[in-house]
Amino acid sequence: MSTVTRAAHPTSDRTKSDSPRNEVGSRTAQQRISIGNLTLVVPRPTKTQVQENVRRSTEALGRALVRLTRPGIRLRPKRGIPLFQVDENDPDILIRDLDGKRERGLFQDGEFKVSD
Repeated sequence: MSTVTRAAHPTSDRTKSDSPRNEVGSRTAQQRISIGNLTLVVPRPTKTQVQENVRRSTEALGRALVRLTRPGIRLRPKRGIPLFQVDENDPDILIRDLDGKRERGLFQDGEFKVSD
């Protein structure tokens, strides 16, 4: 059970005897998490839950690491949408790939102008 309270208001009038109890009757540990002026009162995760979450996040990071460490991005061309890149031999010139056609040029007044 989670309780939402506003941080601007002090803690409620609940006593410790009003605290939620787990299956064996002992009080469950609660923690307050504040985000801005919103405070959430939630049960603390168990040691087993924390260990499982660490294991799962480590596995996810391992899967992502391969892609995160590979330089560059892959852009898939779409019909009617140009892809631009800088000419390696002349950094003042752009190369436009559009619908299978490759043209060299530059932008003038907000428009791509093909150079000869």
